[in-house]
Amino acid sequence: MKKGRPSMKKEFNNQSKQAPIEGSTEALEARIKQLEMENEYLKKLNALVQNKDKAQVVYALRHKYSVIALVKLAGIPRSTYYDLVQRMNRPDPDADLKAEIKAIYEEHEGRYGYRRIRDELANRGQKVNHKKVQRIMKELSLKCNEGI
Repeated sequence: MKKGRPSMKKEFNNQSKQAPIEGSTEALEARIKQLEMENEYLKKLNALVQNKDKAQVVYALRHKYSVIALVKLAGIPRSTYYDLVQRMNRPDPDADLKAEIKAIYEEHEGRYGYRRIRDELANRGQKVNHKKVQRIMKELSLKCNEGI
């Protein structure tokens, strides 16, 4: 007798070589397994997607299908959907600040991080919390290149 765990290679190779006949119970069971796997994958993927993204998909399909059915399928409450739609149509309150931060960042060739940009904004007469500057820089994908 060989020591250790038995090899699974032989069983795997035998299963992959024999293709089940179409319409047989083995083929149908294999198809069910495949569909179950796809279903579980999509459920996990659905859990990773934010409500904001789900609401955008529902908003795009609202003319073709019922909003109530789409919201139920997306797994978000109807009130949440309508709240997110209202927010989508609202203008960005930080648009001016974003433009100013981007201008400072480019003016200093990417060498300024959120702290120095906050200080520069204060020098220009805009008092902004460092956390807000940091959040906006993250949204705009601006990183300090000083250490590179």
